[in-house]
Amino acid sequence: MAQHKHLFVMDLVENLNLKLDSSLRLAQALLSEGHQCFMTNPKAMSMLHTKGQSQPVCNAIELLPSHQETPELGGESRLFLKDCDAIHMRKDPPFNMDYIACTWLLSEAAKSARVFNDPERLRSLNEKLIIFEFPRYCHDGIVSSQSQEIVDFIQNHAESDGILKPLDLYGGRGVVRLNINKIGLEKARNLVSDETQEGEHMRLVQPFNKAIFEGEVRAFTCCGEPISWCLKVPAKGEYLANTRTGATLEPYTPTESELAMVTEVSGRLAEMGIQMVGYDIIGGVISEINITSPRLLLPEGVDPRPSYSRMAQLIEQNLLP
Repeated sequence: MAQHKHLFVMDLVENLNLKLDSSLRLAQALLSEGHQCFMTNPKAMSMLHTKGQSQPVCNAIELLPSHQETPELGGESRLFLKDCDAIHMRKDPPFNMDYIACTWLLSEAAKSARVFNDPERLRSLNEKLIIFEFPRYCHDGIVSSQSQEIVDFIQNHAESDGILKPLDLYGGRGVVRLNINKIGLEKARNLVSDETQEGEHMRLVQPFNKAIFEGEVRAFTCCGEPISWCLKVPAKGEYLANTRTGATLEPYTPTESELAMVTEVSGRLAEMGIQMVGYDIIGGVISEINITSPRLLLPEGVDPRPSYSRMAQLIEQNLLP
């Protein structure tokens, strides 16, 4: 089997949640198969344009095999992205101009290397809005910054109980429930005004799904194949099923309809160059499709190595001509 060079574009190690991080575990699986792995971050990347040619380059740290779940850190070197076989864009949001600028460099690198996920798709498809590409599997919604329009939607399409999501954050940050029946119209309008900063910032608004209290399913797929499933159970009284807000990760076996749904959507996304995908599913309905740096989440005590080993195999198959 040919040895390939993999570069991970990601956050600094000191800023990672190592208990839940997927990037380094995937790197470890690739190292175990005999491949080379390096890591960098967007601030260590640049692009030199001379003599009619553009050359993205970075300062990269080599990742070395270890007996732990994650690699050891090696030395630092200058690495031309054209010399890589695969580049994994794993930088967490916010989705801002710095993030977009990084994808511009990766688009140049994609002329010679396979980039997971496709940088053009990362720019054009919003994680919160991509669900509407698959209307059979999501709830209705509205994207707006106008307080009255948002309140009207919640009253007319969400039984006066809605959820507001910012378009550029992740991990439940900035997500707010708005129950008009509970707080009244005046407070609802004020809350929406605050959340949109008086109409300056758009929000995705959908009906609040009460099935969240039973848990949110996380499915992870690679190259169109479902790899793992778990149930994120919110802390008591919480409506956010994120580990940072106290959610626990429990074992989960998908229903036939959930498996069929995720398999269908993943196949279509893979055709678009989106190979790494994390799904949040509430009550059988897709609430979010994570494509920037999705985590492969597993219940406590489950050996992660088989899942990451399968990911590594699928990625390598994807690199074959």
